[in-house]
Amino acid sequence: MGQIGSIAAEAKSDQDLVRLACIADKQQRAADVMQLGTTEILIARDATSSTQARTFAAQKLAAAGERLATLVDEAKACAGEEGPEELDDATRTDADEPRTVPFNDPSAGLGVLSPVPPAGADVWPPVASPFE
Repeated sequence: MGQIGSIAAEAKSDQDLVRLACIADKQQRAADVMQLGTTEILIARDATSSTQARTFAAQKLAAAGERLATLVDEAKACAGEEGPEELDDATRTDADEPRTVPFNDPSAGLGVLSPVPPAGADVWPPVASPFE
C-alpha cells in the first residue's frame, strides 16, 4: 500500500492526470483489499474462532497478499516505471535515415541569379511596394 502511495505522489508531482487517475484506481482497489485483510486478521487472532475459520482466514490473507502484489505491479505499469527497456534493455536515439534532400539543394540559391535574396540583405523592396 505504501508503494502505491509513493507512486501516486510521484505522478501527482509530475502533474500527469492520466497516470494519476490510473494509479488512484489501483490505490482504491488496494484499500478495499486491505480492509478485507483487516477483518481476516481479526478472525485469525481471535481465540474463540474455530480452527476451520482461522485456516480459511489465513487462506484469504494469502490471496489478499497476492492481489496486493498484483495491484502494485499494475500501478507501476500505470506510472510507466516498466517500459520496453525492461524487456530488451537496449535504447537507441540515432536514426538510419536516407538523405532525402538532393545534393544540388534548390534552397541553397544560385548565386547572382538566385530568385531568393541573400539572408539579412535588404536588397529587394517589399512585395506591396510601388517600386519594382
